[in-house]
Amino acid sequence: MTESTDNTATAQDAANSTADEIRLDGNAAVNLAAEQSKLTGGRNIPTLSGIDGLDDLPVAEDTANLRLGPNLHDGLLALLPLIGVWRGAGQADSASDGQYAFGQQLIFAHDGENYISYESRIWKLDKEGNATDQDQRESGFWRINDKDEIEFICCNSSGVVEIFMATP
Repeated sequence: MTESTDNTATAQDAANSTADEIRLDGNAAVNLAAEQSKLTGGRNIPTLSGIDGLDDLPVAEDTANLRLGPNLHDGLLALLPLIGVWRGAGQADSASDGQYAFGQQLIFAHDGENYISYESRIWKLDKEGNATDQDQRESGFWRINDKDEIEFICCNSSGVVEIFMATP
């Protein structure tokens, strides 16, 4: 894995490395996220606005860009850093496929209500970093209740449904 003088790895480095080579300290991980955010800061999920017959949704549309759409619900301010469209690459190791590189897109969106929608798409990468095949998908919701307990409900394309609960 190559590193720049400020100790940041690139997403392509992550795709071409093994799990042991990717270990980053906290500062390097933050620097990598900052580098990637320069490319993703303007991304948003597609909307139906402007499409004849489909732009009449009577409530606020989902947005993954805090500069657009409704304000984030006050109860979710602790999760504000998640909101966005995030892409990256990494390494996986599964019993069925062994070790392989993958790309992933995560979307954390909201519509002003007290939950955040979550979507993940994963695809396999070849040695050059090109997409070769779909892998897994997930969707779900993050919620915070009046006691500040965080709940994450996730459904995987393989049929697995998970519910995680935590307190800050």
